[in-house]
Amino acid sequence: MGGGAQENLISLPVLGGLQLAVRESGSTNYNLARDRRGPGTSTLLPGKVMRGLVQAIVILAVCLIGTASAQAPKQVMVVQPDVVVKNRAGKKVKVGLAQVLTVTIEKDDFLWVPAMKGWAPKEDTIALSDAVQFFSASIKEKPTAQAWHHRGLAWAALGQHEKAIRDFDQAILLESRSVALRVNRANSYRETKNLDGAIRDYNRALEVEPRNVQALNNRGLIFSAQEKLDQAMLDFDAAIRIKSDYAEAHNHRGVVFWKKGKVRDAERNYRRAVKLKPGLPEPYLNLGAVEKSKSNFKEAVKYYQKALELNPKFVAANNDLAWILATCSDDSVRDAKAAVKHATLACKLTQLKNANTIDTLAAALAAKGDFKEAVRRIEQAIKISNEESKPQMTLRKNMYLTKQRFVERN
Repeated sequence: MGGGAQENLISLPVLGGLQLAVRESGSTNYNLARDRRGPGTSTLLPGKVMRGLVQAIVILAVCLIGTASAQAPKQVMVVQPDVVVKNRAGKKVKVGLAQVLTVTIEKDDFLWVPAMKGWAPKEDTIALSDAVQFFSASIKEKPTAQAWHHRGLAWAALGQHEKAIRDFDQAILLESRSVALRVNRANSYRETKNLDGAIRDYNRALEVEPRNVQALNNRGLIFSAQEKLDQAMLDFDAAIRIKSDYAEAHNHRGVVFWKKGKVRDAERNYRRAVKLKPGLPEPYLNLGAVEKSKSNFKEAVKYYQKALELNPKFVAANNDLAWILATCSDDSVRDAKAAVKHATLACKLTQLKNANTIDTLAAALAAKGDFKEAVRRIEQAIKISNEESKPQMTLRKNMYLTKQRFVERN
């Protein structure tokens, strides 16, 4: 609290995002009007408030909360520049045009963004499903590089990367030296497995702007995926030297350490990423893997659950949580019903095209005792898996045929 006379604040519970507090002081100024600070901003009542009013205040709060509606997480896209998301502590975070936000609560004119622990003005966003149409109208009105770029970002957010690349192509024809365009087209190239195209665009971006941390970070991701670990480390190190608080680069550098077998260094980087950006789900997933490697299974489950709290549609977190709940050697950790739930979602999100998620679903079904369906699913996984994974999957299939569930031994 600021300077001046000490004041006694009686804080009431946070109810549906509305924080009420009674200030006992000589002040008589107050303002109950809602403003763009968002519904998470504290409201202070005038001084010398009678204690008997507290109950009435709580009743009023409950009535106001009726205007809030919790909902399944949905994605929206920002359609105005420099939108401000403000949390209950008053911290402001600027969000750029065409950035995607996951929201879970709608209250009056604001949307709750769990990853930022703050409220975004609803009027400055649009449902992601409507974003392509929104930016198509902008292109029709004035086909600028910016308009093509933003629609490309909308396509990319919807997973339509080929369409995104076509829009980025149009934008680059109009603005060939744009670093952001090169980086975003490279990102879509990466998603379509055109790694050569991606590297080429990241290199071009870095020629124009050598200190572009996103290009360095994302190029490092490609090198990491290609098992070119030393090259990946150079890119992540460079990104962190330029921007020491770049949480994503710390997380990705942790993955490289993990691949090199340096678990302590990996964990240190993951924890640094969490500290820098608590709303980033990936480091929690990776910390789950670290704890699992130490046989700290309950801690691993907590980290996977935290990742899913931040992103309920995170495929890897759903898959890894389902796997440990289905196959853990610790009986107190296993939960076959929850394992089937998370594995089913992971399969749905990957459209039954990922062998690992189908393998996990089979293990979860076996843990539940549904061996017939487990066999059917593991056969699906074997058909589309790589040659390296087939032997282990075949061993599990034989276990399910003899009505044995699979237990992972660390």
